[in-house]
Amino acid sequence: MQVFKAGKARLRQWVGQHALALATGGSSFAQSPAGVWSYYRLGMYQTVVNQPAFPDNVNAQFARAASLTALGEAQQAEAVARSLLKSGQLGARVPAFIQAIAAFSPPLAERLCHEAVLPASSFLPVGLAMRLGNYPLAKQRLQAYQQAVKIPNPEALLVESNLTATTALQQCDFINQFLARHGLAAVKPVDEHAPLGVMNLAALDKPAHADDESAPASQGPLVSVLMTTYCSGERAVRAIDSLLAQQYRHLDIIVVDDASPDNTFEQLLACAKKDARVRCYQLPKNAGTYVAKTYGYQQAHGEFITCHDSDDWSHPEKISRQLAPMLKHPAIMATTSQWVRLSDEGTFFVRQAAPFTRLNPSSPLFRRAVIERMGSWDLVRTGADSEFLARMKLYFGKSAVKRLIEPLAFGAHRDDSLMTAKDTGHQENAVSPARLDYWESWSKWHLQQLRNGEPLCLAPISGQRAFPAPDAIAVPEADINTLLGEAR
Repeated sequence: MQVFKAGKARLRQWVGQHALALATGGSSFAQSPAGVWSYYRLGMYQTVVNQPAFPDNVNAQFARAASLTALGEAQQAEAVARSLLKSGQLGARVPAFIQAIAAFSPPLAERLCHEAVLPASSFLPVGLAMRLGNYPLAKQRLQAYQQAVKIPNPEALLVESNLTATTALQQCDFINQFLARHGLAAVKPVDEHAPLGVMNLAALDKPAHADDESAPASQGPLVSVLMTTYCSGERAVRAIDSLLAQQYRHLDIIVVDDASPDNTFEQLLACAKKDARVRCYQLPKNAGTYVAKTYGYQQAHGEFITCHDSDDWSHPEKISRQLAPMLKHPAIMATTSQWVRLSDEGTFFVRQAAPFTRLNPSSPLFRRAVIERMGSWDLVRTGADSEFLARMKLYFGKSAVKRLIEPLAFGAHRDDSLMTAKDTGHQENAVSPARLDYWESWSKWHLQQLRNGEPLCLAPISGQRAFPAPDAIAVPEADINTLLGEAR
């Protein structure tokens, strides 16, 4: 029986169903090199390190080196990585391996690049030089890369912007070339004399029929957009502007302020006065973005739901492109899209060195039935977007969640966001312990529910947590009951 389970688990692993492979494969699979690889693919880095090392298995060593890097165990990670490269077992997977290391330690990835033989067509060395601030080397590598490939990666345009653009118009020219490669409409700066950061982006053209409520662009199912704010001020105003400029007009924009002590809420109310599609609420006590987001959902009227960070700027085609597949295919429960991150100075940034275009964690646009059937976000202070998306794929199946490859948003890269904060985000050469512990906790709960045949459902107000959350990101139950209890 164990042999049969392990064989079936390996088949599931082969098609990318790593959670199901671990849940159904039994202990022999979980404690095998294949099980280690599945734990790694699920982002359970502490679990990987706690497993046997399997020094002769390339997948297990790949997973171990990358996981040690994520945990900040630099010396151990480098030793395993160098040994694996020296063995020659990686073959054509060398770029993918160094990319995995770069996700958590660009300096280590750069050192490994000097020992490995990367193909001239690899964009990773360019990204590493940019990430480490070595712009002369980045320029040299970019030129070599462009000479080596017939059709350069569109992201080369973002690097060129970082290296050569000195004005907003020059930056915008590179951005528009990048967008054109993805079949997206051009954008423009709000102020040509200011750097082209997220705060300085605008749609080039006004959406068709923008002022005609009876026009086709204003019809179709209602989409509720949930945005939470905390001391976001003008950034939130710009984010709302990008939603009001969407080609898809039938929107219900719900903004929930998480008890900002500044004048953010007053600025939000001013936005609501300008457009009836914007509704604003303010929580009496700060409880974190997911409590605020859940409160917003309780006010939502839309057949479809999506979220929007208060410091992001969405391309005018974002909602229309994400909605279209679901209108055409009822079996698709949600879509996601990509983003690139941009500093206020107009510099493109990616923590992992490359690629610059990555999954936008707040992008899922989903049918209302998703939350009605599997529950909403876990009520913690950070990291619950990842749990929500992973649970959705397990509950409905990966094929029910369509990933669009277009970059449909620009995210602000700044030091004071949840993603970059020391306690809740990604540190310079590791992930914050709280974020890692939380990821491990919800992943183990997912596996437990699958093993037991129990539904992957979260009740927003249940009286007790389904799985533990680190104290650093937990929200007191009393606060949750006070803020959400009336709408239970």
